[in-house]
Amino acid sequence: MIVNRDFVKKVIQLLLLMACILKTAVGQVPFECKGRGYRVIADPRAGTHLQELQQNEDRTITFTDLHYYPDYEINAIAYHPTQNVIYGIIQNQPYRLCRIDAEFNLDILQTLPLPTDLVFVSGDISPDERFLVLSGFGPTRGENIFALVDVQNESYSTEILPIRTNNPDEPTVYCADIAFHPTSGKLFGYDFRNNRLVTLDINNRIIDNTTYPVTNDDPGNVPSIFFNDQGELYGIGNTTLDSQLNRTYYQFDLSNGQNIVLEELEIERNQDACSCPYRIELLNEVRQRNNAPCTELAFEMTLINRTDIEQFDLTLIDTFPEGVVIKDIDPLPFSGTIESAVGSNILSLSKIHLPIGTFSFEIIFDIQEDVEFGTYMNQAFLTGLRLEDFELESVVSDDPVTTANDDATLFSINGLSDPFEDQFFGICKGGQTTLHAGIYGAKSYEWSTGENTTEITVFNEGDYQITITTECDQITATATVELDEIGLNLGDDQIIESGAVIVLEPQYTSTSPINSFSWSSSDQEALDCPSCEKPSIQPSEDTDIELTIDNMTGCEKTDGFNLDVTDVTFFEPNIFTPNNDNRNDFFFLQGNLNYDLALFQIYDAWGGMLYQKKNIVANREQDGWDGTTNGHNCSPGVYLWTAVVKFKNGQERVIRGDITLIR
Repeated sequence: MIVNRDFVKKVIQLLLLMACILKTAVGQVPFECKGRGYRVIADPRAGTHLQELQQNEDRTITFTDLHYYPDYEINAIAYHPTQNVIYGIIQNQPYRLCRIDAEFNLDILQTLPLPTDLVFVSGDISPDERFLVLSGFGPTRGENIFALVDVQNESYSTEILPIRTNNPDEPTVYCADIAFHPTSGKLFGYDFRNNRLVTLDINNRIIDNTTYPVTNDDPGNVPSIFFNDQGELYGIGNTTLDSQLNRTYYQFDLSNGQNIVLEELEIERNQDACSCPYRIELLNEVRQRNNAPCTELAFEMTLINRTDIEQFDLTLIDTFPEGVVIKDIDPLPFSGTIESAVGSNILSLSKIHLPIGTFSFEIIFDIQEDVEFGTYMNQAFLTGLRLEDFELESVVSDDPVTTANDDATLFSINGLSDPFEDQFFGICKGGQTTLHAGIYGAKSYEWSTGENTTEITVFNEGDYQITITTECDQITATATVELDEIGLNLGDDQIIESGAVIVLEPQYTSTSPINSFSWSSSDQEALDCPSCEKPSIQPSEDTDIELTIDNMTGCEKTDGFNLDVTDVTFFEPNIFTPNNDNRNDFFFLQGNLNYDLALFQIYDAWGGMLYQKKNIVANREQDGWDGTTNGHNCSPGVYLWTAVVKFKNGQERVIRGDITLIR
């Protein structure tokens, strides 16, 4: 057989080219989720180790080394549950976004516009899987912010959001790591500064550091925090920021915020953990908790498959109370057979093919007139699961609104009640607000505005009445919409001494609670906490300051003023006449500012001290010399004085002069 070498060479070149194209098309190799956890930990020499976390049956933890990155310090890692890669932040400033795949390839994706004077070591993927959520903390500025990095867009656009706490006595927190609950979507962290579990609300830009109490057994700095696939929260920490101390492995009880010591670990350096806390999950969420006969009830079922195996021949069964009858069901987002649904109180699906991913559908119910009143617990069952060990398994549904794991979904059925009871309806000046009847599926809705929908939009304050009629009852209720007045006053422009630190104390009023404070300055670096209510500022030059506040209704108010930064100038009188005519009776130092005097002394011509005062303020007559010594009038003549001026930057200056006393 004759072989054409040129032909073979071209074939080999073509195959190599196809391999390169295929590799480029496939991109990074994904991890397998399977409820796994990972962490990065700094090497004592340099670089970062990537490890897999394994939780053992005896509640200890095992770490398996996967890869070593000698040139990078990686932190703030987060597992993306659909891309199945790990995102992180390279800490060498400027901060850079990176991504790791299952073959441990490290891609540096983008330099991020993060403030370099803030620390970004905590992150997780948002529940909608769009953002890498980073929590930033300023060890010197005392500020908390969110940074949202869009990981679904190749530009990796980043949005910076200020965030405040709901406790004015503890305006900032220090969370060395954060983690989203796998079903409720709540974001958790452990505040090392104040020793308590906290939740962070991205939408409202607020940190709840009041609900959970201070922990009994202080876990200190917790740089690794993560959920397992059972919805349980774990952490690795030590009692100080000193990375040379032994670490401890904890579990946090989400019902009371307390921590349980599981295992004492060895000395470990800086680290961060993440997890993919899913296998197969069934979520069961009710649209509203309180319901009435002859109205509609709605549930949303969500099936999540985070394994690497598609599931076949599954069965889903959910039984509802007698008198709660299925009215409609969305088309199934997966293939399967509806065995029982419309016209029944039992939802039964068989032959379900569950691909990898997340799938939701809604079920609408009619609540019949003869239904029994009470509170109900509803739980669905998904059976026939075949996981990696091919053993049949089942899962029960979880209420995603709560932090408890695999808990039933609670709802109640009672008579029609006032849907507006104990609710505040505010409207901003020139704004609008929406009023909702709070009841679905009624026969009619009659608003005092003449509208007949479940909700209306109003543009003025006042009373809005609705009559809700069902097939078996009727109720009339009134929603009172109040003008949500918000006011802000930062006061007049001020003159301050160069080097002075002042606390900005806004005067504000608001009908509803203030949601956020956002300070800005032409010398922004001088502000220690732009999102705090009362930050401090130490400007080095004339500075324009502006504050915008907004409240829970959404009303905003902005005010500003100017700080004129000036050096101290002195004025020392050379004559005074202490004759009790209330004119020029005291000798005191004066100036353009009320500067501090650590010491003020008067001497006679021979150096004898006649008068002394310490820690006084310039421009105050009562701190001056009245021309006496030991209760006796001093003779007319020339006297010497010495003063020690104490500047706001901590420096001191000695000034001297003479004063002529005339009687």
